[in-house]
Amino acid sequence: MNGKAMRILLLVALVSLLVGPAFAADDYTYTGVKKCKTCHKPAKIGGQYGIWEKGPHASAFADLTSEAGLAKAKELGVENPAEADACLKCHTTGHGAADEATAKTLLESGVSCEACHGPGSGYYKKKTMAGITAGTIEPASVGMTEITEETCLACHVA
Repeated sequence: MNGKAMRILLLVALVSLLVGPAFAADDYTYTGVKKCKTCHKPAKIGGQYGIWEKGPHASAFADLTSEAGLAKAKELGVENPAEADACLKCHTTGHGAADEATAKTLLESGVSCEACHGPGSGYYKKKTMAGITAGTIEPASVGMTEITEETCLACHVA
């Protein structure tokens, strides 16, 4: 790389540090829970996938058509909770934001990792996650959402 190209590259890097990430959160896409499972299944790193899989979030979409889910829907005046936006926004991942091909996979996964952590296309790769863990990559710069109480309260209302 010649000197001029190096100066331009350094200038671009400096500007991006000063003004923040070059992409908005909307620029990221959902990858699906299978991408997360690749790294987050082993017990040696916490077994997050297994914990999710056994927990209530994994079955959140299926719960809509359970006896209890249908009863709650009827109580709320919802005819078909598995198609109602009001239900799907909390019982699925990426409802309304995912492309049609991805939407079916996301539906079947219920409330998966990306529902809280944000669409994973910018951070799912091992090298990026290692940088986040090491503190050399700011999570928000690659589309990862900081989970706060408000993240949970978006769906878990009293």
